Amino acid sequence: MGVQIAAALGAETHVISRTRAKEADAKRFGAVELHPTSKDGVWESMEGEFDLIVSTLSDGVSVDDLLACVKPQGAVAIVGLPEHRQEFTMAGLVGPQKVLAGSNIAGIAKTQEVLDFCAKHNIAPQLEVISGDKINETWDNVVSAKVRYRYVINTSTF
Repeated sequence: MGVQIAAALGAETHVISRTRAKEADAKRFGAVELHPTSKDGVWESMEGEFDLIVSTLSDGVSVDDLLACVKPQGAVAIVGLPEHRQEFTMAGLVGPQKVLAGSNIAGIAKTQEVLDFCAKHNIAPQLEVISGDKINETWDNVVSAKVRYRYVINTSTF
């Protein structure tokens, strides 16, 4: 969904997104609340609220804002690879003993482990299958950030 997923241990999942555009989807996927960061005061209202934030965005969100939203000894995991250099204040990490982690890809064995876990728990991705003749239109949607989910090309249409 291109959002941050935040959770307090033993509690419900929250979604942090720029707008409310994906709120119905977030709730359908099990989130109890969506926090629209384009609304004044939302970042401040989330300070110290979560044990874990998993950010799937690659750019556009301040690491300091994410760190501020986790409790002392909480963690922020960034799984998107930013195009631009990211900076953050060490005091927001070291003083409250927070963890900042990142991951891009784990290799074949870990990928298989994740796929096995998903199969066991009936977890499937949200995607849109397109035909080969839609590749250029689809690429334009990706570039202009009009993508809702992942696109998969049906290669039998080539």
